[in-house]
Amino acid sequence: QVALLVAEWLAEHLRNCPGLTVPFKAVEQHVTNLIRVHGSKWRKAVREPGAETWVVEDALMRLQGLRLIRTTANGVVPLAAIGRYAQAQSINDKGKQE
Repeated sequence: QVALLVAEWLAEHLRNCPGLTVPFKAVEQHVTNLIRVHGSKWRKAVREPGAETWVVEDALMRLQGLRLIRTTANGVVPLAAIGRYAQAQSINDKGKQE
């Protein structure tokens, strides 16, 4: 579930800032917020101090395996295919503006 939530977030980043790298620190901060909001529904280990580090690594490994992101020394580059994971509301809102 974390990987999907991160994919949605990175899809939004791609839409707003195409081609720009998302720093690892920003991804970790986002996952920390996700844990705060959704952590009570996830396994206990996710809520332990410092868990965000391995949760981010796992999520990014999964997304990279699906070829939705590319990692660099500076961070994460969302690839075009990750756009499929954009939230439906955002897509609908975009369609209304056109």
